Amino acid sequence: MNNVIKQNISYTSHWWKNNLFGMKDFFYTEKIHYYHLLNFFKTPSPSFLINHMTLIDIGFGTGTCIKYLTKKYKITTIGLDISSQTVSLYNRKLKNKKNLHSIALEIDPYTNNLSFKDSQISFVICSHVLEHVSDDEFLLKEIYRILKKDGYAYFAIPINEEQFLVPNHVRKYTPLTFKQKLEKYNFKLVSDMESDNFSYFITSLALKKTFINNVLKKALIFFLSIVPLSILESLKLKKAQYIYLAKK
Repeated sequence: MNNVIKQNISYTSHWWKNNLFGMKDFFYTEKIHYYHLLNFFKTPSPSFLINHMTLIDIGFGTGTCIKYLTKKYKITTIGLDISSQTVSLYNRKLKNKKNLHSIALEIDPYTNNLSFKDSQISFVICSHVLEHVSDDEFLLKEIYRILKKDGYAYFAIPINEEQFLVPNHVRKYTPLTFKQKLEKYNFKLVSDMESDNFSYFITSLALKKTFINNVLKKALIFFLSIVPLSILESLKLKKAQYIYLAKK
């Protein structure tokens, strides 16, 4: 397990370093999360958008999602990641944007302790993280612990990936087993859905580490990032991720 964690740290550092400055705001998976979060935030007067809401994103990727949410709703956002390099890059990017209340902090990949007080956070995003960590149940308990009463958690996991042996994944889920695991720790379902038609192609290209595959992968990500997501989501293809919105 320690070797997998080291692989995850290396993967995070190299992948997101390139995307923070190369792909910038054009990143397909984060665009999906932003799209669905905005749809949820448009519901009538969600109470978590007021009273100085604090939102954290565990494994925050390029930071595109939290940066846009901070701008749009004038909230405080905190990105957590296991890579000190990714954290440093994000903070440097926002150094001159003093009107944005957003910061990145490093998290210990071996313990997954969340250094927040009980019932302190209004909203938690945990997207494509739980399949990487050594103890997913401990992290779920930590998320539940730090959420305020009636706070929300947004989870996303890869599904239907049986044909892929992703080296930095330590477990696989189905929508049913994941839902049962969340309910075990007292999360209450608000909504759930299957999403994302194209990550299969991205993953298959990424696992074959050749120059041509790398070029094709980046070209596909860029293309998917500029096409309206409503069009992509309307396609009747096999979905690649499961999204679960829960409440404490």
